[in-house]
Amino acid sequence: MGGQPERAVARRELVEVKDLSKSFERRRGIWRLGAPVSALRNVNFSVERGTTLALVGESGSGKSTLARCLALVERPTVGEFWFDGRNLLALRRSEAFPYRRRIQLVFQDTAGALSPYLTAIGTIEEPLLIAGRGDARARRVRALEAMDEVGLPAGCAERRPLELSGGQRQRVALARALVLQPEFLILDEALTGLDLSIQAQILNLLNRLQGDHALTYLYITHDLSLVSHIADDVAVLWRGEIVERLRPRELFSNPRHPHTQGLLASRLLLDPAS
Repeated sequence: MGGQPERAVARRELVEVKDLSKSFERRRGIWRLGAPVSALRNVNFSVERGTTLALVGESGSGKSTLARCLALVERPTVGEFWFDGRNLLALRRSEAFPYRRRIQLVFQDTAGALSPYLTAIGTIEEPLLIAGRGDARARRVRALEAMDEVGLPAGCAERRPLELSGGQRQRVALARALVLQPEFLILDEALTGLDLSIQAQILNLLNRLQGDHALTYLYITHDLSLVSHIADDVAVLWRGEIVERLRPRELFSNPRHPHTQGLLASRLLLDPAS
């Protein structure tokens, strides 16, 4: 397909998603295909550089499918994904590969996402090895720097995931994502399952890292109580479509779409500033 001409520089938006849809084939029996299942339908949004967009929705709304599409793990059925002025979905695989280093995905289930056979330092070094960055010594130095950035003690370096606490595993996952110095982090339910004190620590860490490195976040969650602590804007996903975009305060004080109102009512949440 080839690359498209690069857009004008100095755009405020780092990420633009246009009319993105994703369907999956559904089988009936061994040979017959059923009607496709639509996971995402005509999704449109943008994220300005250095800001955080929270994507909220209930389980099954398509949040994780969208995360995998933007991380270039899965290919959408149709649509455009513009990153830093290039439509990555119009590029050949070899042309898109350098952009994958600039976009990193942090999963919810760190116990499953981290290899049980690699130590913490080995896990963090792995992206550098895959990308062919530096020799063994340089990779070790950079991995230790990433550990320090996320507040992970050097004593954890040789421990494996099952020897770490949930909060420590999440810091390993963040360090692995940061080691290639990306610009866009997709945080897919990255705080789910952590106790409140650890959630607060990781939220503070994410805010600090964003300030230090001008990172852009897509923060995916079903927990609305965390949104006001991290997000600049909120998009509500329902049945694969974004039905509303608003500021965090408006989410609690003036939700317009019936589904957003239902999400709030089901959690009995109040305006966090009240």
